[in-house]
Amino acid sequence: MIERFNKAIFIIPAIALILFGLGIWHTLNPSLEVQWSTASEIETLGFNVFRADTIAGPFVYQVNKTLVAPKGDSLTGGQYKLTDHDIQVGRTYFFLLQELQMGGQTEDFGPIEIAVNSIGWIEITAAVLIYLVYLIIRKKSAEKLIRN
Repeated sequence: MIERFNKAIFIIPAIALILFGLGIWHTLNPSLEVQWSTASEIETLGFNVFRADTIAGPFVYQVNKTLVAPKGDSLTGGQYKLTDHDIQVGRTYFFLLQELQMGGQTEDFGPIEIAVNSIGWIEITAAVLIYLVYLIIRKKSAEKLIRN
């Protein structure tokens, strides 16, 4: 029992510290991931993802720096994800997916709405709670050892 407790003395605070650091990093470097999938891709040259501050646009900010290459085919389609690092917590963004076809035509999908809420705070809160529980357990274990 004491050996397990000695390991927990180092492991639990380390886990709390890692979670806290991760939360701080996410808070200072917010990002969100835009995901989409296709059922089939016939003559698809690639995809662009545009962002706007309102549902009406204008959708002028292009999230991807280069055309997202197609991964699927005419039977299976593909799954995609793209990370937008240029966001602010507390704001709502609207994204528009544009498929570019080999003939030069485009087809737009969306827009979709994504609210960027408390990025990082979940990890920070979890870290604090884990550490508080650790302190309580440590205190009770120390009291038990003193009584014995």
